[in-house]
Order: sequence, then structure tokens, then C-alpha cells
Amino acid sequence: MNKGLYIHIPFCLSKCPYCDFYSVAFDSDTANRYKDAVIRNLRYYLSQNENLRFDTVYFGGGTPILLWREICDIMDEIQPYIASDAEITVDGTEVGVNTDYTVPTTQEPALCSLKAHNVNRISFGLQSGIDNELKALGRRHNSKVGADAVKMAYKAGFDNISGDIMLGIPLQTSDSLIETISYMTSLP
Repeated sequence: MNKGLYIHIPFCLSKCPYCDFYSVAFDSDTANRYKDAVIRNLRYYLSQNENLRFDTVYFGGGTPILLWREICDIMDEIQPYIASDAEITVDGTEVGVNTDYTVPTTQEPALCSLKAHNVNRISFGLQSGIDNELKALGRRHNSKVGADAVKMAYKAGFDNISGDIMLGIPLQTSDSLIETISYMTSLP
């Protein structure tokens, strides 16, 4: 029996003012303890359901890509339970993959490691291609950083990349929305 698996990664570099998802400030010790708890719970659950196969796996949050090492450990644990054609997604933010805060100077080690652990989709919270709209949302990135993150994911071998667009945000007009859509569709 195929099922979907959602794992919430509740860590962010900072909280966006509009976000209602549960998240806390990233700290590597707490993140590692969280990963251990997720694996412990998965082991128990999977031991009770040995015939289970996941056809979708989604790491959402928060900013899951901040915990790329921990996600690789979780993927090692659940790999035997993942269907061969499963879609495996890690939600990311542009800042999460481009900052030196938790990821090496480039995002390539993080993205390449995720790809090597069978993650086949990256979803970026781009929100807008217009810098003043991003600033009004309290986002940590600008449109260039967002575009660079998508390009780096593509370079790392991801051909299934999504980008979120928010509608009805401060300063957005129908023209700026069309510009955002053009920005998104120009990316790989």
C-alpha cells in the first residue's frame, strides 16, 4: 500500500512576518536531536507497517534545506520504504541554500548530497520576482538570489524545481504579477 510521507522541519534562520507555520530559530544541536527523534519515530512506525511504501516524501517547514545533512540521514533510514518512482521533495529557501550559516560557501554540497540521497525535487519559496515586494514581505532574499538558487539546483542535477508565488501581497499589481510570472518561467 502506497502512502505519502510529510516530515515537518521546524527550523528557520528567521521568521517571516506572514508565516503561520510552526518554526523556531535554527540551532545545530537542537536540529540534530530533532533528526534523532524523527528517525526514532519512523523506526517505530515502519516496524508496525513493514509492507508500506511511500510514493511521495515531502520535507516541509520551516526551512528544511538548512538541515540537509539531517535529511540525508533520514533518507538513509527510509530508503527501503520508498517506491522506485517516488517524488521526494525538499522545501528550500534561497537564503537557506546560499548562506554560509549552515551550508558550505556554495549550495552545491547540500544540493548534490540531497540528489545523491534520491531527493528529486526542490521547491523554493521565491514568492515574487520583484525586490520591493520581497522586502515588503520581510524576505531575506532578493530576486537575483532566488534566481541563483534555482540555477544552482539545476546545475546540481535537479530538473524538477518549483517556485512558490504569493498573490495579493503588499505592493503587488497585475503588472508586477505578470513580471513575477515571467521571472519564474525564465528560470530552469
